[in-house]
Amino acid sequence: MTSLHLDVGTDAADVRAARHRAVAHLTDSLARLPATPPAEIAEDLLDDVALVVSELVGNAVRHGTPPVSLDLDARQDPSRWWVEVRVRDHGRWDPSRPATEGGRGLAIVRALSTELVVHHEAGTDVRARLEREIP
Repeated sequence: MTSLHLDVGTDAADVRAARHRAVAHLTDSLARLPATPPAEIAEDLLDDVALVVSELVGNAVRHGTPPVSLDLDARQDPSRWWVEVRVRDHGRWDPSRPATEGGRGLAIVRALSTELVVHHEAGTDVRARLEREIP
């Protein structure tokens, strides 16, 4: 398992920086797993993780309350590679609030993920898991 933890700032440049750090870390992590994914699978996974990180961190920065953090874990089990992206902030998420701008971020994350879990009891904690089967 390889992990990354980032404390994220509160503006758009911080979202970009978090995405770049996550992709760089994941690129290195995938190369260190016992079975390195073929280039096309690794590239596809990296692209999806970059988008998920951008959406989740962007939502936390725009709508949440600092501090915002990002955790990324990459793992391999006998049948697949998987990456977990977790973003937390201290804001109060309201799932019933209508989206006044955008509003497609979680739908995009849900479409790319095998699992999406949102906890909002004490702040907001969003966890997305992305998987690729080992051929």
